Amino acid sequence: IGVVLIILGIGSVTARRWARALTIVVSWLWLIVGVIATLSMAILLPRTLRAQAAMSPKPLPEGFMLVMSFIVVGMMSILMVLVPLMLAVFYSRPSVKATFLRRDPGPRWTDRAPLPVLALSLMMCYAAAGYLVLAVAMPVFALFGTYLTGASARLACLLLAAIGLYLAWGNFQLRRSAWWATLGLVVVGCASAVLTFLRADVFDVYRRMGMSPESMGQVAAMGWVRGPVLAGFAMASLIAFVAYLLFIVRYYRRTPEPPAPVAAAL
Repeated sequence: IGVVLIILGIGSVTARRWARALTIVVSWLWLIVGVIATLSMAILLPRTLRAQAAMSPKPLPEGFMLVMSFIVVGMMSILMVLVPLMLAVFYSRPSVKATFLRRDPGPRWTDRAPLPVLALSLMMCYAAAGYLVLAVAMPVFALFGTYLTGASARLACLLLAAIGLYLAWGNFQLRRSAWWATLGLVVVGCASAVLTFLRADVFDVYRRMGMSPESMGQVAAMGWVRGPVLAGFAMASLIAFVAYLLFIVRYYRRTPEPPAPVAAAL
């Protein structure tokens, strides 16, 4: 994240149009994730602190949970909501756009796709990077009611990373086949996740990742790490992502129809 912000900062100082486009996209993604994360933290942090207080041998000071919740949620509101909102609003201003166009009039690679499609391509690249990290660091993969580990999990993560990069490029090229493939991948992936959350033991993943029993006890005490709750989160994410795909489908080129056959006599 630091490297990305440094690159975007340098591009902004030099008034490169690709920097403005990427900053707008990154800011909106940052803002959406930040709003969800901040709201989730505001709801779940008090439960987490109460669970830790119940397991602690020493009683916590009065008002500790309230002060800690206020500090954490306040900092997240600034870093995850206010900062990306300011960036998105500033870089979307017509005067800022005109400045970048005047300082950098030549065509740039970010001009090849609309910003909403560019955001989808970046999300697919980010997902591919995440699967690469999982393949190396934590080879555990949920697959239709079970969890793969070891070599099979690494292979599945690497395969999805390759698919994610391919779909990122295909969507950037505005190919309808890539849009359909992305939709199918998201639906199948969500179905696999929901089935796994409902049928398999969620804490089995933590055990395979090497989490200690004490840590798993703290997670269980929160009360929300349960299969049905996680399945509900997965379904909500699916609905939001499908709605986004339907919103951007208008940007994709339709496959041209083949020309009518010429009569043999001609």
